[in-house]
Amino acid sequence: MTPIPGSCPTAARVVVNNTAASNASTKNYQPPALSLVIGVNNTVAWTDEDPGFELHVISVAVPPGGPQWDLNMTDTPGANTQCVSLTAPGTYTYEIFVPYIVAGTIVVKESASSTAA
Repeated sequence: MTPIPGSCPTAARVVVNNTAASNASTKNYQPPALSLVIGVNNTVAWTDEDPGFELHVISVAVPPGGPQWDLNMTDTPGANTQCVSLTAPGTYTYEIFVPYIVAGTIVVKESASSTAA
């Protein structure tokens, strides 16, 4: 899957803040878990706000039919946000390397229109 670079204005955001590298004992990104709905808000944007560190985000486990991703973001202005559209319902787990490893979870639910039948 090819990530979408840029702002992705309607995406749910995971932001790695500027203290991430200084405190490996806490999850210095928000939010560490997301709940999304297909067709409503199923795009996620990871934003690196920690100057001096490149952000690397990889999918660890995805539901059947879901996209896998491997994002490499630099500290270059305009290149510090990348987006992924999650197209299959289920639980996605990912890891962020900044320079240690932290994990996050995204739960994607069916759209309301597809479950109303």
